[in-house]
Amino acid sequence: MTEERRQELQSIVAEVVRSRFPGTEFPAIRLRPELDHDGDPVLVVEIFFRPEDEELRSSMGLAVELIRDMQDRLWAIGETRFPHPEFLRAADVRD
Repeated sequence: MTEERRQELQSIVAEVVRSRFPGTEFPAIRLRPELDHDGDPVLVVEIFFRPEDEELRSSMGLAVELIRDMQDRLWAIGETRFPHPEFLRAADVRD
């Protein structure tokens, strides 16, 4: 995957995450291509949040809908890798 493609995909998943949780400020949303435990290509989406963000805490059960929204947008541009969101603490953001 080229850096340009990675940035395009990252932009899409960040837009999906932010639209699903409009009242939450995310310090970072990052995407990286990897292989899952079966060796299939996937997209790991790191979503950094602050534990005090009540909107996100009360909506964590909506991860299935978030994945569906990401997948729909990614498939629309020909990306077939499955997105795997990971919710991480903002304090863990590193450059």
